[in-house]
Amino acid sequence: MGENSAAGDDGGEAVYHNDNDDYYERDAPYTEWLKWYRQMEYPRYHHPDVTVDCVILTADKSLLRGKDRSRAAESLKILVVDRWTHPFKGSMALPGTFMRPDDADAQSVILRMLRQRFDFDVNSALEDETGKAYVPGNGPLDSGSMHIRQLQTFTGSRRDPRGQVVSIAHLVYLSQGLSCIPETDGVHWEPLLDMAEQEMAFDHQSIVLTAISRLRSQFAWLPQVFWTLPTPFTVTDALKLRASLFDEDYKAINRKNFKRKYQAVWEDDHVEINPITKMPVDFYRYEGAVFQ
Repeated sequence: MGENSAAGDDGGEAVYHNDNDDYYERDAPYTEWLKWYRQMEYPRYHHPDVTVDCVILTADKSLLRGKDRSRAAESLKILVVDRWTHPFKGSMALPGTFMRPDDADAQSVILRMLRQRFDFDVNSALEDETGKAYVPGNGPLDSGSMHIRQLQTFTGSRRDPRGQVVSIAHLVYLSQGLSCIPETDGVHWEPLLDMAEQEMAFDHQSIVLTAISRLRSQFAWLPQVFWTLPTPFTVTDALKLRASLFDEDYKAINRKNFKRKYQAVWEDDHVEINPITKMPVDFYRYEGAVFQ
């Protein structure tokens, strides 16, 4: 059988096409084609590595409920790790790991990384109030304490000195994240806006900046960052969270207008009496609603 040169599906580098390839591609049974493809076609191409990097966010309850007004703008935290291997040994980085051939999807990679790297209780986080567990491939992961959304795919031959590595970056919203993933040596929670100004490994600073831009642009119509709040939360908690995202003084925000707007996407939880002021305090939950 002869061979001829033909451009790949992407119109790029030429590959050699054997005359009997037509049989496997058009006439052979599926199982026979699959065996042939894995043995003959797949090795012909160079395949980049794929990683899943995570912008893991949570709200620091101690700062939300604390009396130090100046620290309210630090309440939205991001999880950062210190790299202990090359490349970028000693640099701060986002948590992430390589995708394996047997991973069901990117969210499964994240769960594996959380379980293995941080001893995170994935099974507990995966069950919502109805006991329904996450099934890989069934769409975005949503549970009572963890919500995952894809942020953006980052490519470029210069982003990783190990070679062509594609990163599928995700936003991971955690409620009570500081207790779910405690700080240890090389693992720390930092104010989100502080990390926007820090040098990080690879292009992770760019990923952080992209995440901040996404959160800010969505806040007016899809405020998923409320998933980071303790459940239930108060209007003051939500105000401080907004202040930490936009670098504002939460006292300068019009409380009445803010409550009127965002009450539309919150669900009532309960009412408590403030022991000091003796006034009722409303508590809310955010279940992912969007503005209509």
